[in-house]
Parts: sequence; C-alpha cells; structure tokens
Amino acid sequence: MALLQCFIPSRKDTKLVVTIPPDLELSSSERSVLAKGLNFVPLNPLPDEFSIRRDVSSFCRKLRLRHHFGITDQPDNTSPEDFLNTLGSTRSSWTPKSGENNILDSVIESINKDVDRLLPPKRTTLSNLSPEEQEALLSLKRNKNLIIKPADKGGAVVVWQKDLYVAEADKQLSDQTAYTELPSDPTSDSQALVKKTLTNLIKNNQLPKSATSLLHPCPQISNFYLIPKIHKANNPGRPIVSSHSCPTVLFSEFLDSVLFPLVSALPSFVQDTPHFLRLIQDFEFPENCGERLLFTMDVSSL
Repeated sequence: MALLQCFIPSRKDTKLVVTIPPDLELSSSERSVLAKGLNFVPLNPLPDEFSIRRDVSSFCRKLRLRHHFGITDQPDNTSPEDFLNTLGSTRSSWTPKSGENNILDSVIESINKDVDRLLPPKRTTLSNLSPEEQEALLSLKRNKNLIIKPADKGGAVVVWQKDLYVAEADKQLSDQTAYTELPSDPTSDSQALVKKTLTNLIKNNQLPKSATSLLHPCPQISNFYLIPKIHKANNPGRPIVSSHSCPTVLFSEFLDSVLFPLVSALPSFVQDTPHFLRLIQDFEFPENCGERLLFTMDVSSL
C-alpha cells in the first residue's frame, strides 16, 4: 500500500498535494500555497516609488553640488541670497540650478527617464497571496527538512520528508549492478575527451570550424535527483540525471538534431505516451489470433 496523504484542493486551486509520509504535518496555509502548483508565481511587492524618487533626487542633487563647488576656474554666479541659504547650523536643501553643464544635465535627465521606465506600472492587486500564505511560503522555503517535487504522473505536488528522500536515493545508488562509485570527479577528463574529439573531427573536415561552439565553456558534473512515483506502492523515486551543464550536453544536442529525422522515420518510432495512444487508437486484434498478451517495459535504473 502506498504511503501518502492527499490534500484535496479547493475550487480555485488546481493541484493535488501529497505528503510522504502520510503524517507529515503541514499547515492549512502551506497546503493552500502548494496547491497553487509549482509554476505559480507570487507577485512581487510593489516598490516604494516615493522613496526611490527621493533617493534619486538626492543623488542628482549631490552630483550638481559636487560639480558646482568643484569649479574653480569659472566665476561663481550664486546669488548672495542663495549663498546665505547654504550657511547656518541647519542642513541646507539648496540645489544648484540646471544649465551649468550640459553633459551633467543630460546624465540627470537620463537617470530620471530610466527611473520612469524601470518602475513597474501601478496595479490594483497588491498580492496574489494572503498574508498567511505569504508567511507559509517563507516557512516552506526555510524548512530544510522538506523536498518538494512534482509527481511523476498526474501533476500533483509532492512534499517528501528529506530523510526518506535521501534514503530512497541511497537505496538506488547503492545498486552496484547499475552504478559504480568513482574515485574523483570525471568532468575535466570528459571535457578533455570532448575537446580532442572535436579537434580531430574539424581537422579531418568532418565538422566545420564553427563546431568548436559545441565545447561547453563551463562544464559541471551532472546532478542526480528523484521524482516521486505516487501511483506505485511505497512511492519509489524515478531517477533523473540532469546534464544541462555536462561536457557532452552541446554535442548531444547536435547529434540529436542530426539523428532525430532518421529515427522518427523508423516504423517502430514512438515519441511519447500521447503518440503511442494515437497509434493504438484504431488497433484491433485480428480474429482467431489465439492468446493475446500486452506488456510494458520500464527503466528502473539509469
């Protein structure tokens, strides 16, 4: 029997929330946030426009003051009244007028235009989360004992207790028939091999010189993680190896673009589950075919 607990979302929510183990405690606000789905984007708090414009104005004033009092080879056109306003124990708010330097005026004008452009448009909705949900989101972010992943099938949001997640990963990676522990990070060796292969292919005119772009500039080791299979007993994890920055990723994408038209032309090619369902939509077993057997295969280890 699968060990899980489900939270049925309200009408406005669209995702099912599943916890592993079933007694994992989550507040109602945390469940409400999770039920919005992993693609939900909270609205950022509106910036304090008054404070921003005040700070920009103060900065521009300092620019004018530094320019004004830094000029020593030009006559000071400050009126006696303005000069007296700069004296005294109170802090001065006097600002030199524009027109002293066209370049400075242009810079300040550009700054103010950038502020107008970068400030977000005013909106009527301050937030798409309630105060309780905002606090719940921060609580989930701070909780290092939870792993939040999408379910392997069904689109549910799964909250996995970290020690159980790590135990499942250790269980899979300890299978020595599928995985071998390496003494060191092989990334640099793999990068050198890819570079050597590309160099030879370019040298033999099998690839153009532009193929050097297939060498990843900053390669990193691949990451292993699990996607929970909540539709199966004991909720095993589906192993995923994320290789988006590994040394061979760009080379692999190039080979995929070359081979895909050939592979997709094969009569046995199946792209994905929807494609398979379309293929068998009108399938019928022939009459008098005897015993009928339908089977599937699944990869248990990468």
